[in-house]
Amino acid sequence: MRRIMDFQNRHPEITIMLNPTAEVVELVPSGIDLAVRYADRRRGEPDVETLLVANMVVVGTPALISGSDISNPAALVHLPWLQELVTNEVADWFTRHGVDPVRPPMITHMPGNLIMEAVRRGDGLTYTAQPWVAAALRSGGLVELFTDPGFGIYYIQTRPSEVRRPVRTFVTWLKSQAEADIQII
Repeated sequence: MRRIMDFQNRHPEITIMLNPTAEVVELVPSGIDLAVRYADRRRGEPDVETLLVANMVVVGTPALISGSDISNPAALVHLPWLQELVTNEVADWFTRHGVDPVRPPMITHMPGNLIMEAVRRGDGLTYTAQPWVAAALRSGGLVELFTDPGFGIYYIQTRPSEVRRPVRTFVTWLKSQAEADIQII
């Protein structure tokens, strides 16, 4: 999102409408042209155009985890979590790491576009793609607590009809941005 104006400046003739939702929107004729979808490696890489394979990480601020012994995943049960609406990432993460909490973790559900601001304030931990937080990790603003290497697969899905030229242009630009993220890590 922080680079969308780069696309608009390069291609002012192409109008973009973004709908950042965790809900899976069906791509039908005369509807949305393109979706960037997420799958995790447990499901295998989808038979589609992969945009980015990312390490998935649990992150939080140094102040939030200060004084906590974070030697294993179970140590995170007592900390607050932030999770995107209509997802179950926190419970899934604990289950994959063999943690069966005695009491449910404290989770605040919110739109995805609000999560990182809340994480940076120290409101909670989150599970996210490492490229999205690489700069904050390098600067020390966030701390990476646990990593699932190559776990997140982001892919491009288009409508089941011929892809229009403006959409192909946008896909090419998206791929260039994903490659830039990989080089930054």
